[in-house]
Amino acid sequence: MGGQGGGRGSLLVQTAYFEPKGLTGFLYWWALYPIHRRIFSDLARAIVREAEAQAEAPPRGGGAG
Repeated sequence: MGGQGGGRGSLLVQTAYFEPKGLTGFLYWWALYPIHRRIFSDLARAIVREAEAQAEAPPRGGGAG
């Protein structure tokens, strides 16, 4: 996962790699593909939501106290 800042807003790039071994590996990948797609999509949305919330939040006071 990585991000690129660029002026206004950011770009989130998410990549997952899987190297299946043999027919069993391919069957595993295709059987779980819909689930993985949903999980990674939800994860990306959660990251974006949290980043936007932090960007809109007032700065934290970090002085002596």
